[in-house]
Amino acid sequence: MELLLERAGLAAADLDEVVIGGAFGTRLRVSSAVAIGLLPPLPEERFRQVGNAAGAGARLALVSRVQRARAEEVARRIQYVELLTQPDFGSRFARQMYFPVC
Repeated sequence: MELLLERAGLAAADLDEVVIGGAFGTRLRVSSAVAIGLLPPLPEERFRQVGNAAGAGARLALVSRVQRARAEEVARRIQYVELLTQPDFGSRFARQMYFPVC
């Protein structure tokens, strides 16, 4: 997340909302993820756990032309970042393996 924020020219504090999807997002205890550095230290109300967001979005796109157009617009604005090709990703990843003492 650190690397993605830097590429976007943002700091964690600039985020209004962090959406966490999938089974991972459903079961994750946000306070624990923040404590170990997995998520940025933001107020808990800025995190939203949404479950199967991909499945819900696919269903909406199938049944609604308006939602499909909205999804296409979002897809045009998205930038794909291959983390493994980023010069310092490996060292950043390794540094994050050391959990802070709580």
